[in-house]
Amino acid sequence: MPTGQRESYAAVAAGAIAKNVYLFAASNGWATVIRAWIDRAAIADALGLVTVNRYCYHRQLDTQEQ
Repeated sequence: MPTGQRESYAAVAAGAIAKNVYLFAASNGWATVIRAWIDRAAIADALGLVTVNRYCYHRQLDTQEQ
């Protein structure tokens, strides 16, 4: 894949994954939200990501019954 297109393909893939997680959570009666305002450097460090990896967003699931 051309280097200039990697970021846009990653964004599309992340969006598709997010949609699937939303659908799964909804089917189980769970709440979920995407968080993009995060400390990407700290998360990348904690996950051991190298410079070619990119952390796009964080997802939170609430599985507790209301």
